[in-house]
Amino acid sequence: MLALFAISGIRAQNPIVVSEDEFDFGSGTVPGYSVVIPEVEFDKTMKDWIKYLETGTRSKVVEKDNNLSIFGAKVKPVSQDPVNVYSIVKEENGGVKIQTALELERERYASSTEYANARKYLFDFAKDEYMSVVNDQLNEEEKKLRSLRNDLTALENDQSRMEKSTKSSQETIEEENQKLADLETQLASLTPEEYHGDSAAVTGMGSKSADDVKDLEKERKKVNREINSAEGRIDRAKKEIAENERAMPRNLSDQQIAKNKVEEQEKVVEFHRNKLETIKSYK
Repeated sequence: MLALFAISGIRAQNPIVVSEDEFDFGSGTVPGYSVVIPEVEFDKTMKDWIKYLETGTRSKVVEKDNNLSIFGAKVKPVSQDPVNVYSIVKEENGGVKIQTALELERERYASSTEYANARKYLFDFAKDEYMSVVNDQLNEEEKKLRSLRNDLTALENDQSRMEKSTKSSQETIEEENQKLADLETQLASLTPEEYHGDSAAVTGMGSKSADDVKDLEKERKKVNREINSAEGRIDRAKKEIAENERAMPRNLSDQQIAKNKVEEQEKVVEFHRNKLETIKSYK
């Protein structure tokens, strides 16, 4: 449903139709041809049309408002000789309409006889312009798709990281619990009786027994520090597991939303690819 809504707002390709036409230019009406190029922007199309008219000649287009004139243009599909071209360019129906008159000789204009060749001249330009704008649309939609896929990959990487972190923390807890058991056993064995024995032995040890007791206490403190460190590592590991357990369900939910967006955008990209291929097939 979301994909249908997303695509429904996108414009499907339109045909490119070149028609015979007549229009007011200068002080009179001239016969010619017209074409509407769908979806294109006026400023870019005007600039490209001027460049198209000037191709192959040193002549320059004279522009007044949206009226264009060029003398000695090369319109090879229509004539091997230079011709004068008069055009009006204007916005129409979400695209740009170009009306063109081709003056082959003084006051003799291309008409029905030259329609097929004139159509090719206008059609080739219109098709290239239309393909350009749709190709830009496709590139933009592909860019959006790459961004959405990157977002999804980042979420998947976060999930993988948290799973590995949880596993590692669980292993840490097991290892540290085993260390704690060993340290508790070691601590229990570090008692003064082990060093002093019975009272007679203590008396016999003299000052050496005092040094031994001092060493014993140092060892007990060391073991206690190791116990505290192990307990700290266990606490941090438990905290890490708890944080992951809170975050992973949210991450999975976000992943599903991201996957839906990727699937919707893939349909949009495919729509634009098909649209471009359809326009490429225009003849």
